[in-house]
Amino acid sequence: MRPLAVLTLWLTLFGLAAGGYLLLVRPYTDRLRVTEQLRSEHRELSNSIYHARDGWPMSTPDFVPGTVADMQAQVQLLRDVLAGTAVLPTHTRIPVRLGLDSYSGYAVLRTPATAQTLATAGFNLELVDDQSRYAERYEALVNGTLQAAVFPLDSWLLLAAQSAKGGSARVAGAAMPPPPIAMLISRSQGADGIVAWADAVPSLDALNHPDARFVAVPDSPSQTLARITLTQFDLVQLPLNGFIDATGGDDVLKRLVAARGSASRHGFVLWEPELSRALAIPGVHLLVDSSAFGGLITDVLVLSRAWMAAQPKAPEHLVRALLRAQHAATTSPGGLTAVVRADAQAANTPLTDPQLARLAAGIHWASTGENYAALGLLPRAQTAAEPLKPTLARLARALSLAVPELQSQLQAVAAQSDIFAEAPLRRLLEANFHPGGAEAARAAIDQDLRPPPPPRPLTDRQWAALQPLGTLRVGRLVFARGTATLIDASRPPLAELAETMRALPGFYLLVRGHARPEGDPTANRALAQQRAEAAVAELRALGIQPTRLRAVVGDLAVAPGGAAGEAQSVTFVLGRPPAADPPAAGNPP
Repeated sequence: MRPLAVLTLWLTLFGLAAGGYLLLVRPYTDRLRVTEQLRSEHRELSNSIYHARDGWPMSTPDFVPGTVADMQAQVQLLRDVLAGTAVLPTHTRIPVRLGLDSYSGYAVLRTPATAQTLATAGFNLELVDDQSRYAERYEALVNGTLQAAVFPLDSWLLLAAQSAKGGSARVAGAAMPPPPIAMLISRSQGADGIVAWADAVPSLDALNHPDARFVAVPDSPSQTLARITLTQFDLVQLPLNGFIDATGGDDVLKRLVAARGSASRHGFVLWEPELSRALAIPGVHLLVDSSAFGGLITDVLVLSRAWMAAQPKAPEHLVRALLRAQHAATTSPGGLTAVVRADAQAANTPLTDPQLARLAAGIHWASTGENYAALGLLPRAQTAAEPLKPTLARLARALSLAVPELQSQLQAVAAQSDIFAEAPLRRLLEANFHPGGAEAARAAIDQDLRPPPPPRPLTDRQWAALQPLGTLRVGRLVFARGTATLIDASRPPLAELAETMRALPGFYLLVRGHARPEGDPTANRALAQQRAEAAVAELRALGIQPTRLRAVVGDLAVAPGGAAGEAQSVTFVLGRPPAADPPAAGNPP
């Protein structure tokens, strides 16, 4: 019996040991093995994310041991992040505070899809709406409290010039270099405009009067639009300081409504969506919009220099993510019209279908190819639109006339070589990047840069029905006495006019010749026609298509006065072709 008891005891002890191993030791060792496997996979996935994004973002969540299900979820998150179907937690992303306002041209930036795209790229996007306080936005960029911001090009240039002269955007008592431009966001092609009551101001030329005024928001693109109108069109009698300040688009709209029935020569400067609302009021008409200024009303992404120094890899990834978001918006169902509709609804300012159509047509969101071209990264022959560098030079010249106290600073800023942060877009171009896919990048970029259709020839009836915007402000042309021979000093003004016309491919130019009223009327008419034709010939020699130019005889009763009061021998009227052929003589309109 004793051996049997000993055997029974050993069997019992072995059973207890086996049970203990199965119940305690084996699960523990299995857990250790699984934990180490998941930790190793987590480490490998983190490295893959790091290398797949060229070291960006710099951190992924630490691996935290826990239940097997929790650890598997941590690993699965990194798998999804690597596949682009998930984003890293907020605390691991790089914060980006982006300054902007409610302008419809920024609608893409406000979509949830854009926030998701930036989160996938490793950013935590925070939009800071400063209600168009551009000076505060600029100073926040200089001080680094904003990492990025969108700016109208004109507002950025004016603020940079003011800072160079000793304005408010200063740190430690020293003027800072301008925060650089990294990307083109959109161009206004009618989203900003000047409206008036048709009975009080029937045309833009009617504002050429000492009592005329612009109602506009100070230091805004609307005020710049008015200033450029002052300098590009022949409004020499309207004072340079002829502005009535408004507090915002809604205030301009209220003042417009309050002016109903008034004889005041007021132009009301608005941007979308308020512009469409104004034009829906019976009796209100459009005098001129941003499509007549050849890209001067443009919005750009500007970066903080402090942020660029602290996060040198960030700008490229930010620009890439924004290009992807923009591309996704343009190719989504409904396209940008749907984006603008949703943006207006979110702001509790819904638009009617006609207003929405006008707004969407008035804003051109820049594509990837256009961004490469805007920063001067493509050969000039490949670009349909003017790069930003010459656009800035034209803008500086226009603003110098309207804000003469900043003339030297404006021109100096526009000429600086470090005002563009072109490295992010350059690296993307070198990597053959396009949101539509690298394989089709070249074809997609070519499609982005397709030139506009050539200007169509106009019939005599269409020229007669040309819709004039106004008389352009051009330097005085001087002819040899009693002849149609231009002297050499007259060629620079025509060269500047040709530059303007190249930036306005959809517009036509009526060239009116004038002569003094004294003498033989027939000879005077012939001389006036010859002088107009001489100006047209010079513009043609400068590359302006003949189909866009027409020489005619102006009013011989009195030659119009120029900026200094001299008689103008030739004047230039910018116009749009009629929307449809005018009716033939004798037919009802």
